[in-house]
Amino acid sequence: MKFNKTHYFLIIMLLFFLIFSVGLTSATEVNNQTTTVIKSNQSSTSNNLIKMELNENSQNQYNKTLKTASGYTYVNSKSDGTSDGKTKNQPTTLNKAIESASDNQIIYLTTNDKQDTYKFTDTIYLSSDKRNLTIIGEENKEIIFDGQKSSQLFDIYSTSLTLKNIKITNISNYGAIYAYNSNITLDNCTINNNKYQINSDILEMYSSNLIIKNSIIENNNVKGSNSLAYVSNGKLTVDNSIIRNNIMENKGDISTQQSTNIILN
Repeated sequence: MKFNKTHYFLIIMLLFFLIFSVGLTSATEVNNQTTTVIKSNQSSTSNNLIKMELNENSQNQYNKTLKTASGYTYVNSKSDGTSDGKTKNQPTTLNKAIESASDNQIIYLTTNDKQDTYKFTDTIYLSSDKRNLTIIGEENKEIIFDGQKSSQLFDIYSTSLTLKNIKITNISNYGAIYAYNSNITLDNCTINNNKYQINSDILEMYSSNLIIKNSIIENNNVKGSNSLAYVSNGKLTVDNSIIRNNIMENKGDISTQQSTNIILN
């Protein structure tokens, strides 16, 4: 059988396709080892812009939450808790809004000032009885969750939480968010000026999916064998976000184990 130029060309293209397919498959495999997804540079300071595949299922669930919510519950840090939060002019407290939240509830953090700070003294616990909770800070305002160097913000089991337009700061002991079997989304959030030394990550996820999009993580100082974000046995997505100027003692800024990571440059 004679091979002409067309045959040789087809064989070369077939070999190229097979090599490319093998490479693509290996890039999407679940990694069973602890993997540094975003790593600090030699001066222990990171200055990275990483973009990863957006988790379509989580994004669709987030959009569904916004569409099916029956209404906002309005919250202000200075509320005395006597109002029900049904209107912007009569906000309730964050704790009361979460306690009374139904599935797909949206909690809207509103203020008449340029800035409003929520000083956490106790951890807020969420479980499957509060499904698809969304907490949104008022646009063009600075809404701050302050851990006061003593409190974890959220402890979450078998549910979904979205934080949008919120700044997380002053976390030093127990991390900001711990999640198990949950979906966590940070949208247009800032995580900065957090410094801690004990064995905990700022965002610590087990059997959970973490989406960080349109956000900034910067100027954090992490001691020990911790990361800014750690995902085990789940999926991590970082989309259109900046991670920079973080001082890490032993690990990278973001680490995963037994998790799927698809990095798009």
